[in-house]
Amino acid sequence: MISRGPNLGSLREKLGLTTGDVETASERLARKHDNEEYLITTSRLSDFETRASPAFTSCTLRQLCTVVNLAKC
Repeated sequence: MISRGPNLGSLREKLGLTTGDVETASERLARKHDNEEYLITTSRLSDFETRASPAFTSCTLRQLCTVVNLAKC
């Protein structure tokens, strides 16, 4: 089984993003859609990246993908 958390952190770093960048982009997305579920705080992202088996849902993964694309713009 592949550990997703460390892979997520490595990918974020390869993209040149900090956890703060991801949080800022998620805040913009949450405001745009008027939906707090898009908010990914730095502590939540850190939990995802450091847990051996983070509790990802398909919705969470979709949020992260959307946020990372926004953060790179």
